[in-house]
Amino acid sequence: MRLGVLGPLEVETGGGDRLVVAAPKQRTLLACLALRANLTVSTSALMEAVWPDRKPVNAKPAVLNYVARLRRNLLEVADRLQTTAGGYRLEIRDDAELDHLHAARLETLARKAVCGGDWRSGERHADAALALWRGEPLEDVPCERLQADWVASFDTLQLRLEEVRLDALLSGTHFDRALPRLMDLAVAHPLLEPMYERAMVALYGTGRRAEALSCYGRARRTLRDGIGADPSRCLQELHALVLRDAPPAELVAAWHRARALAHSGGRSVVRAEAATRTGRAPSRPRVATTATGRVTTGTGEASVAPSPDDLTDAVQGDTPGGQFVGFPLSQLPRPPRLVVGRERELRELTRLLAAPAPPSEPAAAPQVFRGGEGRTVANALDVGAGVRVATVVGPAGVGKTTLALSWAHSIAEQFPDGQMYLDLNGFTAEGRPVATDGAVRALLDFLGVPATRLPATPEGRVALYRGLIANKRLLVVFDNVRDATQVRPLLPSGEDCRALVTSRRSLGSLVALEGAETLGLAPLGADAAHELLVRRLGTRRTSGQGQAIEVIAERCAYLPLALSVVAARVAVSAAPLSTLADQLDRGVLNALSAGDDASNVRSVLSWSYVGLTGPAARVFRFLGLHPGTELTAAAAAALADVPLAEAAPLVDELAAMSLLTESAPGRYTMHSLLRAFAVELVDAETDAREQQAAGHRLYDYYLRWALVADRSCSARPTDVESDHVPLPAGLTPTGFADRDTALAWLADEQQVLSTLIAQAAARGLNSYAWRLAAAQSCGLALRGGQSEELRQARAALAAAKPLGDLTAQGYCYLLIGRTLTSVGEYQTARFQLGRALRMFRAAGAAAHLGEVHRVLGQCADRQGDHREIARQAREPLTAAGHSGRQDDIC
Repeated sequence: MRLGVLGPLEVETGGGDRLVVAAPKQRTLLACLALRANLTVSTSALMEAVWPDRKPVNAKPAVLNYVARLRRNLLEVADRLQTTAGGYRLEIRDDAELDHLHAARLETLARKAVCGGDWRSGERHADAALALWRGEPLEDVPCERLQADWVASFDTLQLRLEEVRLDALLSGTHFDRALPRLMDLAVAHPLLEPMYERAMVALYGTGRRAEALSCYGRARRTLRDGIGADPSRCLQELHALVLRDAPPAELVAAWHRARALAHSGGRSVVRAEAATRTGRAPSRPRVATTATGRVTTGTGEASVAPSPDDLTDAVQGDTPGGQFVGFPLSQLPRPPRLVVGRERELRELTRLLAAPAPPSEPAAAPQVFRGGEGRTVANALDVGAGVRVATVVGPAGVGKTTLALSWAHSIAEQFPDGQMYLDLNGFTAEGRPVATDGAVRALLDFLGVPATRLPATPEGRVALYRGLIANKRLLVVFDNVRDATQVRPLLPSGEDCRALVTSRRSLGSLVALEGAETLGLAPLGADAAHELLVRRLGTRRTSGQGQAIEVIAERCAYLPLALSVVAARVAVSAAPLSTLADQLDRGVLNALSAGDDASNVRSVLSWSYVGLTGPAARVFRFLGLHPGTELTAAAAAALADVPLAEAAPLVDELAAMSLLTESAPGRYTMHSLLRAFAVELVDAETDAREQQAAGHRLYDYYLRWALVADRSCSARPTDVESDHVPLPAGLTPTGFADRDTALAWLADEQQVLSTLIAQAAARGLNSYAWRLAAAQSCGLALRGGQSEELRQARAALAAAKPLGDLTAQGYCYLLIGRTLTSVGEYQTARFQLGRALRMFRAAGAAAHLGEVHRVLGQCADRQGDHREIARQAREPLTAAGHSGRQDDIC
């Protein structure tokens, strides 16, 4: 099998047959999978790539259909397209099967050959890699965002291959062969100093001394105008050699020295030279870059400002991709005091963002580091190079920043060129995210670039930032990111750089377009939450308070922020934990504040809410009226009174903002603190009449679908009706395909239906309580849920009695009797069924008597009472002429 993305999308099977993927959306999906080969691509990421603007309601089934068609097209290699948990994976068994991976592998071989002095092999490998380009990468893939983000990295790879090939030619003194392409590249990349260096060597080597001097003058003018910097030391040395008519071999030797300095240890040499001139040892600044770009002294170490000579080295140093910083960076805030219950996530981050080994060193051996909580965590740096971007995503207060900083400190030594941190202010009280240019200025400020050296345009500043960190082993942590658009221009492009991004939003486009891996962060488990409180408060305060701690942890939804706020309140109070547990019971959000916005759980949650669109915010408020632990887009549509086609993307927006969690495909949960926040919002912004109407729509929606499911499951369906409340478009039930589908719906909704029955009874909506119980009775019986069926039937009877509705009570006695029959309690069943007969006869509901006699006959049959069987068979199925008295009814 071979896949090509360096041109029109191309697929070859093992037999050499070329396959045609004619459908544009299938090409987009295949390209997305190919660009992240051997990694699981989530269904949501595929949908965002195929429909970047607005996905249709049937997006998930459509993706499933496209995958099925692709498998049919792939023929004998269809097994390479695999279904995984939550998405799909395209298996690539060798780099040669995917052209851009093959090109990257050939680049490594070519670079090793050139560094080892084997010029001919280096040129051969580079030529083979460059021949893989068949046109514009992804040119027939109709996804502008996919092209915009991936094509740039392919162009960078192509440029690196061109550079390696030119290096092989120049090192082998083939100046005339290198010169034509060199001149084209120097014009195309006017700020790339290594191109000017190569051009000067090639021009002088072919006897064009005047043109070599002219090339230097052009380089100096371009660099000063573009980035405010003078030519590199290498260019200056080459210029001096040309001025004194040195032999071409001296220019090649000087150029080789500069290249070796850039590739192996040049940074240490430059730092040592800077230290010699300034008379002091090289420093390792520890500073914190704020959202506004100010630099402040870090805690625990002195911050030494770089001297002017250091800055000259920093801005004018030489690497293949541009400039480099002349000192290592370590710019992380202090590590978190305590991290509990995140061992798996720390290991996963290390696996995802494994730092590559230096070119001249063997791969790092497995080591051990300690997380912030003091536990030992084995690192996974021996598993490979990992991905270049990882995102930590989760709801407010779940501990994303704590996890990121703990991991970054633990792994800092694997990134010797530095660790950088920037809070992008995506979700704060001020609500003003850091603009891209402001973030770039902050980063350049930290890198030591004076304001007088900053380029005049935002594009120039981005180019300078990327050039300064190109080809370095850097870790960059972007915290509190608003969306992918805010952070994408800041991502480092170097192969050896790694970026860790934290956000409340899902950042699906980074996954689809940047090849990022996502680590979802959920609230702590019960044991970890208990441990966190004990370790924060000490054993003296927590001894013997196990029950109170459990209550507190549950009320805090096991969120680290909420638990930490509780610990802070307890630390300054002499009251026992049980007192705080009582306060949380009375008003959980009122009790979760430590004095400022950053430690006020209600405020922190609100920063996610204010980032929603108006329609999504309205849906979130109404979800506070949903009583179940799980919900669907259809339930949200019923509550908010919006068509299902509009509600589905709004629910997706809530999930993308981590205000909902997709627990299963199409099913969402909301933790208790978010539910309490939604309840506050709906009470504050919605009057009682509107809330009552929303509840009525929700009950009727579930009742209608439960009745349709009941008719699909039973030959004798429940003979009750809904209230026929007007529902939004898309919610009217049209039936289920078969009994299994209906049973699956009832199983999915069982918890919600049970909660609705209890809530309806508590609110005095007794009619809904007994009808909902009746509607799902058959489904429970078929799934073996007799104990739950019996519990609900008794709850329904309790709700039906205050109504004075004899038919409703008769139904409930029938449900109880039928369930008792199925579990073998025949005598009690016959007693309850006798009550059902009397109720139906008194109500004149003769149509229901037949079912009661059928179940009574079933009881008699299982007891072996043939006389009773015959009697039930002779009973008339109508109560015509029967006069029942109220006194006869029990």
